[in-house]
Amino acid sequence: MSEEPKKEFKQEYLEEKLHAISEKLGDAYGEPFLRELISRMERTVAHFNEEVDVMVSTVKNNSKKRRKFLAEKRGLEFPLVIAGGNCSLNPEPVADFFDLFVVFQDFFRRDF
Repeated sequence: MSEEPKKEFKQEYLEEKLHAISEKLGDAYGEPFLRELISRMERTVAHFNEEVDVMVSTVKNNSKKRRKFLAEKRGLEFPLVIAGGNCSLNPEPVADFFDLFVVFQDFFRRDF
C-alpha cells in the first residue's frame, strides 16, 4: 500500500492573514492576541483533519466489509461476473456486484 501524504498546516499563510488583521487592530492587542489566534487555529485544523481521517477510514472499512459480504453471497457458482452495455456507462452504483466492466468509448457512435 502507498503511504498517504502527511497533511501540513499552512501556518505561513495564516500568519500573513492574521498579521494583516493585527495591524488593523493596533498595538492594544498585539502579539499575545496573534499567538492565541494561531494556536487556536492550529488546534481547530488538527482536530478537523483527525475527524476527516476517521470518517475516511470508516468508509473504507465499510466498503471492504460490503465487498466481502457480496463476494460470499455470490458463491462459487459465479467465479467471475462481467457487465457491459448501458450499465457500463456509469458503473459506480453497481461496481460492488461486478468484477469487470466492458466500457466502449464510442458506444453511441453509429457509422452507417
